[in-house]
Amino acid sequence: SMDEIGGVEIEGTPENLIVVSTMNKGPGHRVEPMDFAEKRRNGSTYYVNFLGKEYPEKEKELILDNTQATEPLAAEMVSVANEIRSTAENENTDLSYGLPTSVLLEWADEAYTNYIAGIPDPVIKAGESAVANAIYDHDQNEVETVNRIISKNMQTQDHFFADDEDDESSQNSRTETRYVCKDTDSV
Repeated sequence: SMDEIGGVEIEGTPENLIVVSTMNKGPGHRVEPMDFAEKRRNGSTYYVNFLGKEYPEKEKELILDNTQATEPLAAEMVSVANEIRSTAENENTDLSYGLPTSVLLEWADEAYTNYIAGIPDPVIKAGESAVANAIYDHDQNEVETVNRIISKNMQTQDHFFADDEDDESSQNSRTETRYVCKDTDSV
């Protein structure tokens, strides 16, 4: 029973239950030792890397299924995320951690918003906002490193979004409204 969320009952064979949890480690995160009873209940522990490092095709599928990005853009975004992740793994760099999959989805979604708003370089601009400034804002060197990785890789995308090739009538039949907020510096 999961009492914390209203007593949801889980049915099945206890031996088939797999619990997936995450823990943030590194600078800025406090990690406490687990109680023995928690360790005993959780059993074996397996460490996995970011989804895109382990299964890039699955991360690309998530982007394709949940955003307007095309296959080439989704593949390039996963590649860029993996470069950021590899850079963070290198002890000689100034990145404190890699890029979560959820941030890739936000990046793709914001890039599409920029695109339909007519903002030049919509993917790069969204990368600056949704990735570098949002995730690495605690350190200007990290922001610059991430922006450099994004801009060098995102220069050559031909078709950014699924509706690039749609006719004008289907573009005018969108059922959503998106807003782009800009400060005095157009950021």
